[in-house]
Amino acid sequence: MNLFADILGKLSLDALPQEMVTLGAGIGMTLGALSLVALVTYLKRWTWLWKEWITSLDPKKIGVMYIIVAVVMMLRGFADVIMMRLQQALSVGDSNGLFTADTFQQVFSAHGTIMIFFVAMGLMFGIINLIVPLQIGARDVAFPFLNSVSFWLFFAGMIIINLPMVLGEFSAAGWLAYPPLSGIQYSPGVGVDYWIWSLQLSGIGSLLSGINFIVTILKMRTPGMK
Repeated sequence: MNLFADILGKLSLDALPQEMVTLGAGIGMTLGALSLVALVTYLKRWTWLWKEWITSLDPKKIGVMYIIVAVVMMLRGFADVIMMRLQQALSVGDSNGLFTADTFQQVFSAHGTIMIFFVAMGLMFGIINLIVPLQIGARDVAFPFLNSVSFWLFFAGMIIINLPMVLGEFSAAGWLAYPPLSGIQYSPGVGVDYWIWSLQLSGIGSLLSGINFIVTILKMRTPGMK
């Protein structure tokens, strides 16, 4: 028991979603992920997925993976918009709507964070991977392995930004983590920690991608291209 207490720390059942809307979203996301794993296992495509996509250094495939993640996160962001609009429409008179004010702020913060950092930036880097090498006449990017690492850091940030749907809570400090709302006094829970870790990991990936493509454009463009 002491071992589990050391591993789990203060983790308790209170960390699970408490409202029906967030509980349903968490269950839906978990079942969707498990269904995808089951489908790939049933089709016996793990080896193909590992060799052709997960470990690929091809910028075209990495670009496609960026776009797939961005589109999935766009659907997540759209769901947040629907929840916010329903909350506003149903909060009339004595009705509190779908959920509490704190949950509404979490949904608002999640929507802004996801649409900027995991949709807009994901689409941008996906398009860059697909088009820039073709535009400059290069067969690859300057640092193919770094390009792959950049994507998987972005992917790790995407996983962490979705974890509060299942465990803990999201930041209620806005998508820019406005102080003093993001401080420990007003955000004592784990939400801001999730926000920081997800953006730091994806931000490192974005920084490395930027460096990679600057070097690619300056050093690998076809002879004679200014």
